[in-house]
Amino acid sequence: KAGASKVYAIEASDLAQSVRAIVEGNPDLAKVVTVVCKMAHEVTFDDIPEGCADVVMSEPFGHFMINPAGVESVCTWVAARRFLKKGGKMYPSKGQLHAQLISDPVTHDQVLDRVKFFTTKDFKGIDF
Repeated sequence: KAGASKVYAIEASDLAQSVRAIVEGNPDLAKVVTVVCKMAHEVTFDDIPEGCADVVMSEPFGHFMINPAGVESVCTWVAARRFLKKGGKMYPSKGQLHAQLISDPVTHDQVLDRVKFFTTKDFKGIDF
């Protein structure tokens, strides 16, 4: 509805089926949106033409910009770029993570109490 002539939604999870149902239930969307139920690195040029996208929106960072599947994240980013036209834009293209150190004596004491369990030599008559 924002003016795109064609949208490819790449989603490997079961969410793709829900997205597809929404698209098929809305004739105006069905003319524009194609749902591809695959991982980005599995998508071929039979699914999406090479270099057809003006914009690619991806989630390369994971939660808090830290992705435990680092190699998979890089593969997704590289795969998504295959579909960009020359001069196309990829979003997000960068990110910033800010952190703040804090001190909370109550939480600190609670954590220490939990950790003490692991240093116990005798717990309810069981010798560790």
